[in-house]
Amino acid sequence: MAELATATPDQERAVLPRDVAVFLPLFAIALHKLTTYPEGHPLLGSAVEAAVQHLNVVLVNRPFLLLGVARNQMLLEGFATDPANPVLRELAAKLHRHQLGAIKYTPGVSREELQQLFKVLATDARQRPVGTDLEKYDSAFEHIRLLPPAYDRLELTVEPDGESRLGEQAHVDSSASRLWIGLAAAAIAREGAPELHADPRSIARALNQKLRDPEQAKQVVSYLLGLSKELRMAHGGEAVALKEKLGTLLNHLTGDTL
Repeated sequence: MAELATATPDQERAVLPRDVAVFLPLFAIALHKLTTYPEGHPLLGSAVEAAVQHLNVVLVNRPFLLLGVARNQMLLEGFATDPANPVLRELAAKLHRHQLGAIKYTPGVSREELQQLFKVLATDARQRPVGTDLEKYDSAFEHIRLLPPAYDRLELTVEPDGESRLGEQAHVDSSASRLWIGLAAAAIAREGAPELHADPRSIARALNQKLRDPEQAKQVVSYLLGLSKELRMAHGGEAVALKEKLGTLLNHLTGDTL
């Protein structure tokens, strides 16, 4: 069974829910087969069918499934997949090269819809990353939304000269920053959202407006608890910046949301 854990090896590992643990490698394998087998090959058809069947099992008791993308890990519900897992590492790297920040699934995904997604993701990212033309896919899928990587390029720290240490070409690798990324994705990712925001006030507004679903609330709480735990042990400029962001976020949540 696949495992999700924060990056620090001495912390307690969290086991991924079995339904998602089954789906993720099936998704990765189907995508890999689409790049190696010709269209219409029976092994390709069975791989896509297995992936869509398990995806809909995952979505039976969820309002949506949001899978965030880091360079070598997938992000889900406050944790990141083990970067040593070769199948999931390859999946994350492929999606990252396509400049995708997350994939959101809602109940009702069909076999044809998932197969079309695989065709899109199987294209050569070196020629044209999918993330550079996401508007094209906004209306292509009814139950799948591809989200941009804006939150994967958060400007978290500031140098003494006032310049941001993290720019468009830099990426955050710490557990705390990955948890913030997941929190932003869970809060902001919604139909019609142009991007995922780094602004804690924007995240708070999104939570105040729509945090009514118990499953979504559970995801958000998971991220918040994980982030708080990480920041208690974190040091340095990035940790300070994240602590300030978290404090601002909590201060802008309404009493009802809390």
